[in-house]
Amino acid sequence: RRGRRRCDAMCGILFALSTRRLDGNDAFAKEEMDGWKDVLYARGPDEQGAARRCTDAHELCFWTTVLQLRGKNNVCVPLESEAGSLMAFNGQIFDGIDVESDENDAERLLQELEKTESEQVPRLLSKLRGPWSLVYWNKENNVVWIARDLLGRRSLLIHRPDEQDPRLICTSVMPRHGNGNCTPASPTRSYWEELPTGIYRCDIDSSNMEQFRADPLVRLPWASEELERLESWRRTDDEGSHPPPALDGQDEGARPYMEALLQRLRTAVRHRVSCVRPRQHWLDPQANDGTLPPSEVAIMFSGGVDSALLAFLAHEAIAPHAPIDLLNVCFADGESPDRRSAEEALVELMSVAPSREWRLFEIDSSLSEVDRNRTRLMQLLAPSDTHMDLNIGAALWIAAGGRGRVCIGKDGQLTFREETHVSVARVLLVGHGIDEQCAGYGRHRTRFRNGGWTGLEDELRLDMARLWKRNLGRDDRVLSDRGKEARHPYLDESVVQQLLDTPLWMVADLRHPPGVGDKCLLRWCAHHVGLVRCSTRTKRAIQFGTCLAKQSNARAYGSNRAANLAKAGSSSVSHVDAV
Repeated sequence: RRGRRRCDAMCGILFALSTRRLDGNDAFAKEEMDGWKDVLYARGPDEQGAARRCTDAHELCFWTTVLQLRGKNNVCVPLESEAGSLMAFNGQIFDGIDVESDENDAERLLQELEKTESEQVPRLLSKLRGPWSLVYWNKENNVVWIARDLLGRRSLLIHRPDEQDPRLICTSVMPRHGNGNCTPASPTRSYWEELPTGIYRCDIDSSNMEQFRADPLVRLPWASEELERLESWRRTDDEGSHPPPALDGQDEGARPYMEALLQRLRTAVRHRVSCVRPRQHWLDPQANDGTLPPSEVAIMFSGGVDSALLAFLAHEAIAPHAPIDLLNVCFADGESPDRRSAEEALVELMSVAPSREWRLFEIDSSLSEVDRNRTRLMQLLAPSDTHMDLNIGAALWIAAGGRGRVCIGKDGQLTFREETHVSVARVLLVGHGIDEQCAGYGRHRTRFRNGGWTGLEDELRLDMARLWKRNLGRDDRVLSDRGKEARHPYLDESVVQQLLDTPLWMVADLRHPPGVGDKCLLRWCAHHVGLVRCSTRTKRAIQFGTCLAKQSNARAYGSNRAANLAKAGSSSVSHVDAV
C-alpha cells in the first residue's frame, strides 16, 4: 500500500468506464486528456494522480486533483484500499462517520465502504452530512458507485454512453476541448448533463453492450428519513395557512426560533472554518509584496444581511488574531449598490467586532474583462448557458480571484491601500440557499400575492428542488477554477432542517415590505448580534448589485427594460449574441 497523508478535499474528479479495448489504447487520447488536466489542475493545484484498472470486459480510468486545505504533507490520489478498490472524493464530511481530528475524512469513508455490503452502501452514504461527490469502485464486487450529496453542493457532470461515444464519463468540470464541446449526442440531450443528486449503482459484470449503452446506472433512494424529508422539503407545522397577526422581531414567540437558528448557524460556520491549513507559505510575494499577511477564510461579501451575518459568525469561530477577507466586486467604477453597502457593512462589523482585522477587497472589473475571459467562463458554466448564467458566473469568478485595493478596518481605524493586493484565502463562505429557503426573491412576493401561504410554500419547495441544477453545480465549477473552495453554511443539513421546523410565517412574512418581511427570521438574527443596519438591507442578486447585468443588458438590448421584456435572463448566450 502506498503511503497516505491527511488531506481535506479532492477538488477535481475525472472517471471513465468503457468496454475494454482490444487494441490496448487508453480510454482517453492524449489531446483529450490535456484538455482535462488544465481544468482539473485549476481546481486542485496541490496534487494530481491517476489510476487505470481493467476487468475482463471493461476499463476504468480515474484522474483526480487535490486542493489541500489541511495537513503538512502531500497526498496520494485517487485513494486506494488494501484490497485494491479505488475512490475519487470531493468535499467534506462533517458528520455521519467517526473521524478523528488527525484523520482524513475521505480515507475514513473508504475504510467504511470497504467493510460495507453492497446492499448497505446507500445506508452508509445517507449518513454523511456535508458537501460531497464521489466515484467508488469496489474491486471485489466489481461495482461502481457514483453519488452526489442531497443538495448538490459539489459539481458532477456525466456523459451517458451512446452510439457516438460509448463511454460512461463523470467529471467535475468540462474539458477545454475534445469531446467537451457539448455537441449533441442525441436529439434529446447535450453531451454533458448535471448528474441529478442521489446514489447510483453500476454493476459492471452484468452490463452487456446493449444495457451499457442504454444507461448502466441504477438510481437508488436515500436510506434516511431525515434526507427523505429534506428531499421532499416538508415543513413540520401546518399553521402556515392560518398565521397570527404579523410579528415583530422582538416578540417572545419568535425568540426561540431565532436562537435555535443562530445556534445551528454558529455550528455550521465553525465546521467550515476550522482545520484550515495555515497559509503563510502559500503567500505570493509578487502579488502582495510581503506586506499583507495571508488570510485563511474569505467571505463573498455584498454587505447584505446574508453575507454580513456570515462574516460575524466567522469572526466568532476564527482565532482572534486572524484577518478575515471580504471580497466585493463592482463593474461600475466603484459606484455599484453592492460596493456602497459593503463599505457601510464594514463599518458596522468594526463596531461589533472592533479588535478583528477586517479586510475589504474592492475588486473593480469591467465588461471588457468578462469578454476577454468569456471562452473560459462558458466552458466552466457548461452545461448552463444562459445570459443570466454568464452574468452570475462572471461576477463570482472575478470576485473569487480576489485582486483589488484593500480597505482594512481594525480598532476603530480605517486604512486604505491603493496598491493592488490579492486575497489568497482558499476557503470562501458563500450565502447560497438562504433566499430559496426564506423567500428572498421578488418572484416569491408575486407568488405570495397570487397564491397566499400555500403558493409561497410551493414556490420555495420548487426552488430548493432545482437548486442543484440551477445554481450549485455551476457556481462550484466557477469558484473552484480559482483554486478556492466554496462552503455554504446556509445549506448545512441542520440549518435546512431548523428552517423547516419553523413556521413559514416566522421564516418569511411577506405581508411586510422588502427589507423587513423577506428573510425576517434571518434579519432578526442579524439584529440580535448587533448588525442593525445590515439587517434591513434589501435583496439584490449579484448580477444587479454589481451592475454587470445593467451593462451587459444595455449592450445587447439597449436597456434593462428591453432585456426584461425579451426575457434575456433565460435566453441562451448564443441567442443573446444574435440579437
